[in-house]
Amino acid sequence: YRNALTLGDAYYVLDIKTGKRIMHNDWGWYLHDISNSNYRETLAHIVISMLDTYPQFDGVLLDDVKSQLDPSEYHQEGTSKPPTFPPELVKNWQAYMVGLIQLVKSTVGQKLVILNCGWYATDYLAYADGQVDENFGHPNWDGPTKFLGITSWLNHLNAMKNAVATSKYYLAQSGVKDGATQVQSAKLVRYCFCSFLMGVKSNNNLAKHYFCPW
Repeated sequence: YRNALTLGDAYYVLDIKTGKRIMHNDWGWYLHDISNSNYRETLAHIVISMLDTYPQFDGVLLDDVKSQLDPSEYHQEGTSKPPTFPPELVKNWQAYMVGLIQLVKSTVGQKLVILNCGWYATDYLAYADGQVDENFGHPNWDGPTKFLGITSWLNHLNAMKNAVATSKYYLAQSGVKDGATQVQSAKLVRYCFCSFLMGVKSNNNLAKHYFCPW
């Protein structure tokens, strides 16, 4: 595991109006500058060092491989105010992310690079070995009576089909918030697994269904 957007005590993205560091609302990590080549190289070095130290692992899961910068996900350090990102970083975000993925993949060689990027990995999947979809079928943070809309459901299914068609790994994760009855849980497992089977045509796929205590 390695988060693609945060590292340590350098390469921070700063709010262009206040100079404050930018923090993720839910997880509290600082946003780092993926446009900085030194950041990308440092991240790739950390990944290969981890894999060299633990050779039993097949590769790395890169978390938070996002398609865009969304101010609503972040706040300025020490405040509740949303940040103002550098315009150049926002404009070229996907190109910088591709560059980061490519560098990590070239550094780890035959080891796997799996992206936690949801269903929107069209622009990224070509540069990695597979993807994680945390919201496939039924998100684990939703209750048993709430379901994805048809468009969203199809987006996830088509993402799986795209991965399968290009011989990529696809880790489909679904679940239900704690509190579901045994009958509700059993129905959701069947529903999610049937959705999964609609996209599976190879052995490079994995389904996971679990219960979330949130």
